[in-house]
Amino acid sequence: MAPPGRARWRRSGSFASRTRNIYRRQAERAGEPLPYTLAELRAVVTEAIAAGTCPYCGWALTESNYSVDHHHPISRDGDFSIGNILVCHLRCNKIKGNLTSHEFLHLSAFLGQFPPEVGNDVYARLYAGGRFMRRA
Repeated sequence: MAPPGRARWRRSGSFASRTRNIYRRQAERAGEPLPYTLAELRAVVTEAIAAGTCPYCGWALTESNYSVDHHHPISRDGDFSIGNILVCHLRCNKIKGNLTSHEFLHLSAFLGQFPPEVGNDVYARLYAGGRFMRRA
């Protein structure tokens, strides 16, 4: 997968405001209070950034390029628990869509068998398809 970090993938704002916005959006999606606090979410994100790499692509994970994902997507009956949270690149999260983290890692391993331009083309199509699907 091509390295994330291009300007269009980055989100501006401080770490505190980004995590607060993520927490707020998750609570809105849940329709009820989340089973974890904002402080617990920030601890998970801080720990993942300190670990240094995205679990999907292996590239550097920073305060400017992270996203909060779910191992088992909410759209596929995943829950809002802190144990279902995974911190990854925003780009990887968008490409992953509603696959489980296990499914996405298998897809990435499969695409790794092909020349890089093939994998990059598939990832670009998945990313574009994700935007298209959200508009429908």
